[in-house]
Amino acid sequence: MAILQLENRKIYGLAIATVLGSLNIGLERISLLGDRDLHQVLEKDILNPFEKHQVLQTTNYAFDLLKKRDGYQQRDLMVLHPGSPSLYPFLLRSDRWHTHTHAEGLYILSGECILSFIHPNGTQMQLLLQPGDYVNIPRRLPHRFSLSASLNLKAVQYSFTPEGCIPDFVRYQPLIAS
Repeated sequence: MAILQLENRKIYGLAIATVLGSLNIGLERISLLGDRDLHQVLEKDILNPFEKHQVLQTTNYAFDLLKKRDGYQQRDLMVLHPGSPSLYPFLLRSDRWHTHTHAEGLYILSGECILSFIHPNGTQMQLLLQPGDYVNIPRRLPHRFSLSASLNLKAVQYSFTPEGCIPDFVRYQPLIAS
């Protein structure tokens, strides 16, 4: 279950939807359907092309729902782990404040990640996402993405275009207390 922490250290569990709703961020739980084989595949660090296809096929029910409801047209399986050659280039790019031209969806299958957002009042908030969490980030909302300490994540990223969610980097100026 997702956990939200505000800049003032206040932590939200069950009331997250109210806080995120003020930014038009959607958060929900989507049960990970599948058999024991799928869960064994998700426990691996490295997935071969057949296993990636198996994971995407098993999560078709979520894609069909999100296509119908939110309009997503594309999806991509993110497989990140400490030995992945794409891990650090990905983190260097995504851990910077950015926006997207279109909304972005993220469905966590295994591992954890942290999404940070800027509230309109200038404060930051961090959202810890865990397996089963789905977040819908609206277009043009400044955010950044990082992994938890394990550096392991398998997630499906949903987008509107074949190019996926291309970041448009923005500069964030934190409020200075007077």
